[in-house]
Amino acid sequence: INMRPDVLLMDVFITNVDGLEVLEQIRENATLADMRIIFLSTVGSSRIINMAFNLGADYYVMKPCNPKVLSKRIVQIAD
Repeated sequence: INMRPDVLLMDVFITNVDGLEVLEQIRENATLADMRIIFLSTVGSSRIINMAFNLGADYYVMKPCNPKVLSKRIVQIAD
């Protein structure tokens, strides 16, 4: 079975990995290019946030966040 998530939730900085680089690679992959991506991060730099959106992020959430608001946004983005 070949399964793919509707929405990917990830941080900008993952141990040994740059989340922005992962986003860029996903957008360049034809089979994954339309996947919805939400960043959940403690990084609030406007430069980083702008880079995320310019690379194709669908939403950017600052930690800590309200889990109910986040789950509602995930459902909205997945539709």
